[in-house]
Formats: sequence, structure tokens, C-alpha cells
Amino acid sequence: MKTELGSLEKAAKEAAAKKKSELESKYKVKIADSYAQHIASLEVLEDQIKLIPSALYEKSAAQLTKMGKKLSIIDLTSAHHMSGMAGFYTPSKVTIELDPYGTYSEFPHEYGHLIFMTVLPKFYNSTTLKNEWNSLKGGEGPTHVSEYAKTSYDEDLAESFDALISGYTDNYIKTYVPGDESMLNQFYDVKLVDRFKDGMKGELANG
Repeated sequence: MKTELGSLEKAAKEAAAKKKSELESKYKVKIADSYAQHIASLEVLEDQIKLIPSALYEKSAAQLTKMGKKLSIIDLTSAHHMSGMAGFYTPSKVTIELDPYGTYSEFPHEYGHLIFMTVLPKFYNSTTLKNEWNSLKGGEGPTHVSEYAKTSYDEDLAESFDALISGYTDNYIKTYVPGDESMLNQFYDVKLVDRFKDGMKGELANG
């Protein structure tokens, strides 16, 4: 029995290592070994990366390469975890911290930080945009895509990017539906079936 468990653990580690190598090559990213201990963590990460339009991701990766940089994915530090964060982006290191044991990845939100703070710094540092944000803060009506977006200029940009990519804001219920990549960025009528991860499991209403 002990030998059988050892064989299963070895097979699981080999599968995770293979998946890690595939993702690093395909998405031009460096994944920390400690993050890639379980293949489930890598599968969640890949699902989230796929939400980013391929053309945008490829151009961003090319821009990072031109700058002599590469995105790294590491474990969420204990300090950030204890403070209640689900993810964190460090511009100086081009590093995204994520919880490898979470059922939902904050990748789109943190990638939004990367886009604005690293890939598009001139846009991010626009005085005009910052002044417009300050004028809207605390204003009447739906001025932000989420409550968290109201907390700062940085988070508003990241939350808006996440909402644009995933279609999820405080006014939406995230729904997981079986399908393929051809269905991305399309609208479908969906029937909610059951609770699932951070949202609901659904099925196409018209089959």
C-alpha cells in the first residue's frame, strides 16, 4: 500500500511538473516551483489566463520581453494572505502573487495592474485620468464597476480591466458553463443549476 501511494505521489508530481513546463512555454511566464506543487492549481491558473484575449496577452508578453522582463507567478506571501488579499502585483519585480490552494484565481485583476502599471505606464500616469477619477470618487450614481474599485485609482483600473475581461462586477453572478474557446466573449442564455466555486454552475438554456 505504501509503495502504491508513493507511485501515485510521484505520478502527480510529474504531471504537475509537465503542466508547469507547458504553461511557462505557452504563456511566456515563470511559475515558482512552490506554486506548481499540484496540477489543480495550474489548471485554475490556465483557465484564468485564457480569459485574457490572446492578442492582448501576446502583445503584452512581447512588450515585457522588449523591456527585458518576464511575468513571474509565485505563492501569495503570508503577510498578504493574513491581510485578506487574494492576489498582489509587484511592478518592480513584474510578479503576481496568487493563492495556489484557492478555487478561484485573481489573475485577471492582478494582470490588469500589470497592463496599466508596467505595459502602459504613460496611460497609468496620466494626470488627466487621475484628476477625472478623483472627481468621480464619492459621486452620485454607479460611477465604478465595484465597491472595491472605489478604494483607489489603481484598484479601479484593475477592477475595470477584470470586469471587461471576465464580465464580472458587483452587478453580475459569475456562471460556469461547459463549452470551448469559440464561446469566449459571446453572449448566451444560461440556466443556473447549482452553487459552484465563487459563483454558479449553469447550462445553456437552448441546449
